[in-house]
Amino acid sequence: MNKALEVSSKGEVREYDITEGSLEKLQSSVDGLIEAIAINDVITMWVNEEFLFKAELDPNPMATAFFESVGGTYPIHGTVVFTGGFDEEGATLGLSNTDLDKLQRISESMRESMKQFGYVS
Repeated sequence: MNKALEVSSKGEVREYDITEGSLEKLQSSVDGLIEAIAINDVITMWVNEEFLFKAELDPNPMATAFFESVGGTYPIHGTVVFTGGFDEEGATLGLSNTDLDKLQRISESMRESMKQFGYVS
């Protein structure tokens, strides 16, 4: 199973398998065309490539924090999907169980912080 973790702008998470139809699943999750942002060698964050132009997409604090960690200078909007890195042929890999667990914990922590500031209920 190639595990992926979808994280909404409200901090809601959903784990799913991207083995079959990964392009379609990624595009459906981010609501449009996708763009990959390499967070490190083993984690890739997929975003809607037009997120800056879609006013209906809310800022995603978790995605923005990850993007800033790799030099990004503007907020990420909308739902994002985290996957593993890429194999030698450029195919998207799933997240390891360890990385999936870490991302879920980070997301839970971020959601709790968002609740404290009234960003989500």
